[in-house]
Amino acid sequence: MASLPPYADALRHETKLAVFDAITNADFFLSARQDNPRFGFNQWQLDWDGEQEEYVFGQHLSADQMEKLIN
Repeated sequence: MASLPPYADALRHETKLAVFDAITNADFFLSARQDNPRFGFNQWQLDWDGEQEEYVFGQHLSADQMEKLIN
């Protein structure tokens, strides 16, 4: 609902339920992509050199796995 963000806090307060409006969902999505210093690989996004590795579909599969592969 496009008109929900201005009323989301009031709805949360009155219903005691989670209310996910467009702003909340966008904030949730963006915060999920940020580096968290409390766990994981810190600064992982800075280690990439900008060059994409060449990849062929299934190149990391064993011969047995390749036989079972259906594409």
